Amino acid sequence: MKFLITGASGGIGFPLTHHLSKLYGKRNLQLILPPKGFHEKENKRHLVLFEEGFDVVINDILHQDLDIKAIKPFDVLIHLAAFTETETDSPRVHVNDIGTKRLLNALKPLLPGKRVIYTSSVATIDRSYPDNTPITENHPHKPRTVYGLTKLKAESIIKKHAKETG
Repeated sequence: MKFLITGASGGIGFPLTHHLSKLYGKRNLQLILPPKGFHEKENKRHLVLFEEGFDVVINDILHQDLDIKAIKPFDVLIHLAAFTETETDSPRVHVNDIGTKRLLNALKPLLPGKRVIYTSSVATIDRSYPDNTPITENHPHKPRTVYGLTKLKAESIIKKHAKETG
């Protein structure tokens, strides 16, 4: 099994990358990382991934075209790259929707028959019901923040690409 992973220096991506490395070997993982992290902890994780010899493609999926010639064959795309400061109004939040769209458009010729794993957020629902019932798949989407809205848009983008590429 071969993996292409975005967001490998994030809070979920970093431990997942190391776990998959133990299971499948580093040679079966390729990481897409931005030129630098966006906070100190992420910068440290960047350095660790480089020092440990992971195959890294540097690309800012929000602002930079991805050279798919640099991408090795993969079976699974794990797309974890995200701007997760839920209450911050930053242009970087659009890595969630526009970045996802740019990534999938660039990878489109490589995606048929591949699995795509995407982490969304409960912020796409962001409901406040007085009865505090558990959230289910059937709850209406009512994002209150730009973050929730961009994660919801990314879900639609991924569904559209899934229909187009199989």
